[in-house]
Amino acid sequence: MILTVAPGTGLEAASALLPSAQVTDLASYIEYKAGAGIPELKADSPERYAVLAAEALRDLIVTSQISGADAVIRLCDDTASLPDCERMLREYCRAAE
Repeated sequence: MILTVAPGTGLEAASALLPSAQVTDLASYIEYKAGAGIPELKADSPERYAVLAAEALRDLIVTSQISGADAVIRLCDDTASLPDCERMLREYCRAAE
């Protein structure tokens, strides 16, 4: 299962939702992969940021599927508004309630 939580959700609270899962902050993962901060990425090229966000989300989904391990992903403020991310969230993830 891949569970998503809102950007403001604390990591401890996110972890409590699915104790067996690894919790990943999508913003931190994007910054790690890109080697730059999200504000800088968005200012430089919003289109590139959208591609990087989709790639990062896809990485986390595929890793969970291949390993069979549950995952909790803390989303960025705009993840659901990016078309590729929105599609992946709808198809592969469940939002925490």
